[in-house]
Formats: sequence, C-alpha cells, structure tokens
Amino acid sequence: MADARVLSRYGWQPSIVDFVEGWGRERPLARAIADDTEAVSYQELNQRADCLGAALMDLGIAAPAIVGVCVESSVDFVVAILAVLKAGLTYTPLDPGYPDERLAFVLGDSGASVVVSDVANWSRFADFGGTVLRVGATERYSAPSAGPIPANRVNTIPVCLLYTSGSTGLPKGVLLGSGGFVNAGAWQRSHYGVDTSARCSQYASVSFDAASWEIWTTLMSGAELVIPSRLNRVSVSSLIQWLADSAITHCFLPTIMGERLLEDRRALGLPLKYLFVAGDRLRRYPPPGLPFEVHNLYGPTECTVLATSAHIEPAAKQSEALPPIGRPIDGVAVTIRDTRGRVVPVGRRGEIWISGAGLGLGYWRRPELTAERFRRPRSGLQRAFRTGDLGRYDSQGVIHFLGRSDRQVKVRGVRIEPAEVELALRNHVAVGDCVVRLWTCQNGEDVLVAYYTTTDGRDVRDGELWDLARMKLPPQCVPSAYVHVSKIPVTHNGKVDVAALPAPPSPF
Repeated sequence: MADARVLSRYGWQPSIVDFVEGWGRERPLARAIADDTEAVSYQELNQRADCLGAALMDLGIAAPAIVGVCVESSVDFVVAILAVLKAGLTYTPLDPGYPDERLAFVLGDSGASVVVSDVANWSRFADFGGTVLRVGATERYSAPSAGPIPANRVNTIPVCLLYTSGSTGLPKGVLLGSGGFVNAGAWQRSHYGVDTSARCSQYASVSFDAASWEIWTTLMSGAELVIPSRLNRVSVSSLIQWLADSAITHCFLPTIMGERLLEDRRALGLPLKYLFVAGDRLRRYPPPGLPFEVHNLYGPTECTVLATSAHIEPAAKQSEALPPIGRPIDGVAVTIRDTRGRVVPVGRRGEIWISGAGLGLGYWRRPELTAERFRRPRSGLQRAFRTGDLGRYDSQGVIHFLGRSDRQVKVRGVRIEPAEVELALRNHVAVGDCVVRLWTCQNGEDVLVAYYTTTDGRDVRDGELWDLARMKLPPQCVPSAYVHVSKIPVTHNGKVDVAALPAPPSPF
C-alpha cells in the first residue's frame, strides 16, 4: 500500500487507523502480530479491534475521553489500543509492572472512566469507579453493531496520553497526535526499508513511549510486529537467541541493552538489518564486522519519540569521543538556541529546540507548562518544543548531545525527575531531607542513589525506603542504593553539592 495511494485516497494525511485498515483490505491474511502464545493476521487484528471498539462506543463515551489500557505486552495490548483509536478515543497505557498507587494517579489525572484490562490484571480494578472491559473476551465473541467508526478520527483526536516523570514531584501527561507517528512511519519506510517483508521487534514496555512508536510505525508499513516474552527480555543471551530464532530484521533496544548486545560476539550471527538504540546517551561505538547497521535515535516523548537519527560506524572510523545523535528525520526541524531563544553558531553549545511534524499536542491539563515548553522562539517562526537537552551542530550538520540543562536524568532509557523520587521518599516519617542523584557503576550502567537525613535521631530500618519507593514509583524510578548522611552538602550559593555526596557502598 504505497504512501502515494494512501494520500490520494484520504487527502493530505491519513490516520494510523486508515493505514492498518488498508492493510487489512490489501493483505488480509498477512501476519500482523505474533507474541509467544499466538499470531494474528491483519484481517483478524482489525476484526478483533472492531468488536472491542464497538463495545467502547456502546458505553456512550466520546472524544476527548481517555481510556486506560492495562494489558501485558502482547497481541491483546495492540488489539486494545487499536480498538480505542477505532472508537475515536485516546488511550493511556497503564503498565502492569507499575504499583497500584501510580496506576490510580494516572486514572485520576487522565479522568479515564473506562479501563481495558486483561485477565492477569482484572482484579486490580475492583475498586475502580468506572467500567472495566476485558480484552480477550469482548472482541473475540461479539460482533460490531455499527459500521465504520467516527470520521473525525482521522487527525483531530489525540492518539495517546503518555505519562513521564515530573519535576514538581508528580507525573505529567503528554498528548500525541496521529501526524507524528505517520511522519515517522513514512521516514522509516523510506530510509530503513520497513516494508511488508520486514519483521520488527516490539521490546519496549507498554508505558515507555518507544512502544507506541514500535507498534504504529510497524503496522502502518504492513510489516510484522514480533513481541518477545518477558523471559526473552531479561538477558542479552536470551534476547540474542530470540532475535535469531524469530528472524528479526529491524530491532529497537534501549541504549544500555543495545550496548550489551553489541559487546556479545554472538551478535555477529544475527539476521538483523538494522539495530536502533535510543533512550540514553550512547557511550560506545559498535565493533567492526557486524552484519547489520547500528543507528542512534534521539527524541523526547513530546516530539513523538523520534527527532534525529545517526548511522554509527565502527569505532575505527570515528574521531569523536562519543557517538552523535545525527540529523533530523524528514519533516522535523532541529535548532540549537541560547537562553534567549536565539540560534547559536555551528559548534556552539545551546539548548535543542524541535519543531515540525513530530511535535506533540502539549501537556494534559497543564496549560502553563505547555505554554512554557511549546513556544515560538520569535514572532513568525513555527511552534517548537524546548527540550532542556543541550547539544551542538558540527560543521557537517550533525548534532552532538551534551547533557541536560536541569536535573532530569535517564535510567534504562526512562526519563526521571529526581524531585519525583525525593518527594516519594520524604513520605517516610523518619526522613528529613532527601536528594537523589545518578551514579555510574563500574560496569558503566547508571543507577539512582538516594541520600537522606533523619529527624529527631530516628532510625530507618534496612529496606524501609526501598519498600516505600516500590509502593509509590515505577520500577525504573526506584533507587538502587540508600545512603544515610548527617546533612545534605550544599555549595556556597545554597545548591546541593552533588560532588560532595559520598560514594554508595559496594558493589556500586
């Protein structure tokens, strides 16, 4: 289904649903998705999503309503989120690996009155005041009561509401539209050969923004989405074996896992064509002799996950200490600006601003923050997102990432605001002050370390803060070590002196 034919059929820009339905008509029996228990064709995927979408519509909810989706990474998860889009609604992923308190916050903040869940997580919503639909039952045994679902689904309804860590201590929701995913999908088809012969992995957890990117860019291209089991995600050894057995041609991995794969000699025998890494700063170049290309991707959630890409050649061909993040993808513009919003000269350090087709719709119910971060640098210029990331252009037009302008950090590809973790730990009655920082282990992996003081000479027993963090925070936000200090060191101007914080105990 060539892009030109799609555009001529739908006008300027089709939606995600238009693409997926188009493949259901053109290649109905072609395999769309496979997980470790089942595989479905494009025809079956659309039929199952139609039935569940009709069930959602029968509830009487309408845009701009948000639907929570709490389903393990699987065929059923994709059926559920496609059904939400077919019903003209917006989905927000509820990661089954998150604590109940975090899921309750997302449901409350999003205002979702409907949750789609699987059997494994059904009981978690016993006290939910809205409606819970079970995927895996409704869409398999019911027939849709209506024909095509809302015409306004094409571009006016947000696709998803994705929550990221917030600097105020609470997560913030980011709304993404269809256009950014359609643009990224077209770029991947053009540059990376994601077509009907491709077998693309879906590795990212359902709450990670990359999961939506993996799913939609694959299915919009008529390719096959292949989902590894949880066991095949936990170690490089099992992942490499799964990639080989599944004949994966295009694979995305969080940066730390990608680096580990590149260090394993068994990667030399993989049938991959492309390995994409993203989510953190790439710290090493690939070894020579790989049978596939390595591409370093960059982009915040607010810009539909993907903004730039760099083909990373082996270390022997490079002069830079660290790999770059590359050039903007088609339809996206990136400028480097100073604190007053002025473009800086080539080679000069500045903040990365992103504009163009991938730009998100803003923050959910946060108009002040949206106005602050999504803005026009000067009168007459298009709206852009201030990323808070620092970078520079080199003389070849390649962008190099230089860190953050604030305290935000990343752990295993997930954005984390230390303030959110600190607020959770201060809920302990014995904790006075608390500071969380990133620590680089001997093996090169970054982990969170929490430093805390206690009040009135009280004691904090081993494991108490870890249990508290696990109860309130997603797994990626839970510190790996907790260090008691008599006081939090500060600089002469009153800021936390991170350099003066003691090293955590072994094995870090």
